[in-house]
This record gives sequence, C-alpha cells and structure tokens, in this order.
Amino acid sequence: MKKTFICLANSKKYGARCIAGIEVIPKPTGGWKIVRLNSHPKWVRPVSNGPHGEVSANEAAAIKLLDVVEFEALRPYPNGYQTENVLFRKGSLRRLGAVSAKEKAMSVLSDKTATMIFGEDPRRVPTSDIQHYQHSLLLARLDAIQIYYPVEYKTMSPRAKILFRGRKYDLPVTDIQTILALYEKPDLLSEYGHIYGTFSLGMAFEGYHYKILAGLIYY
Repeated sequence: MKKTFICLANSKKYGARCIAGIEVIPKPTGGWKIVRLNSHPKWVRPVSNGPHGEVSANEAAAIKLLDVVEFEALRPYPNGYQTENVLFRKGSLRRLGAVSAKEKAMSVLSDKTATMIFGEDPRRVPTSDIQHYQHSLLLARLDAIQIYYPVEYKTMSPRAKILFRGRKYDLPVTDIQTILALYEKPDLLSEYGHIYGTFSLGMAFEGYHYKILAGLIYY
C-alpha cells in the first residue's frame, strides 16, 4: 500500500535519518488533501525494522522539507507513544514534488490548538509520564527562536532557545537542512518573519524522553 506525505522533518538519528510528515492524498482537481485523524492532520513516520527505526542517510539525502514523498507502507508499526510509525519497504521513498511555504498552507498543517510542546519542562519528559502521550510529533508556529552552540556540550551541533505561547524551551536542532544552512549563515533565521518548528519526542534515555527540534521551516 502506498502512502504519501508532506515532509516536515528530515532529522539526523544515530548516523542515519528520521523522516516524518503529514499524510496527504491527491485531489481529483490537482494538488493535495490533508488526511485527518480526530480532526487533526495525520502524521506518518516511515521507519525501518532496524534497532532505532532509522532510515538510511542515502535514501533520505534527496528529500527536503515540504517535499511531497511517497513510499510503500508494509504495516503500522507503533512503538508506544510513537503512534505515527509505519514500517516501509526500503528503497521505496520517492519524491513526487513539493508544496510552497505560504502562510495559508502552514496554518493548515500546524497544530493551532497546542499550548505547550509536550508539557511544561523546557527540555524533556520523564519516562514515568510518557503514558499520557498518544503522539510524538507536532508542528507549531514559534513566537521567537535563538540558535546557539553550547560550549559545555563540546559539540558544534546547534541548540535552539524557543518561545512558544509564553513558555520557553531549550532544544537540540537535528534538522539536517537547517544545520547546514546555519554553518553557511549563522544569523539565517533573523531574516524571516514566519518560523515553524517540527518537534519530536525521542526514545527513552536515562529516565527521560528528550524533546527535539526536528525540522525548521522559515519564510
């Protein structure tokens, strides 16, 4: 069975990639119609049967955010709160086209009902609380964002200080496309008035599920 989605995350994961987006179906008159689940846009994350469900970097290399991507879905493959997971046939990811970053499109794709990014904590969710979540992906428009490179972590991987609905968050940026663009132009985001973030809840690590900024769309 084929599934199609608008890519909203192409994130580094254990040397490979995690790809996810909102499922769509073709309109008879052209374009794409968003698939909804309980009135919300339906997310899909194609995963492999590898230890972390990762997608190979080679297969994901040509896929950019807002690309329309098709793949061969084998079966639903949920993992607890990661209800969006779908096992896919390796080698079946195929780019069909792209949608443009316009306010009307982004407003329809984003979750305007969200008041928090997976709870109040600025960085993580305790494993003891994860049963309260039935999803692991969220797209939201940000009120403000500041990129920085923490010396204390001894890494050049960026982090983001985010303001969303009056709450502050401090999250790692794993969006490959944005990481590369920031290397070329560190003040890149200052040029844009509309910034949307795709947020993901990672797998358990030392008693916590860490929040991740897995995609950034700006215009």
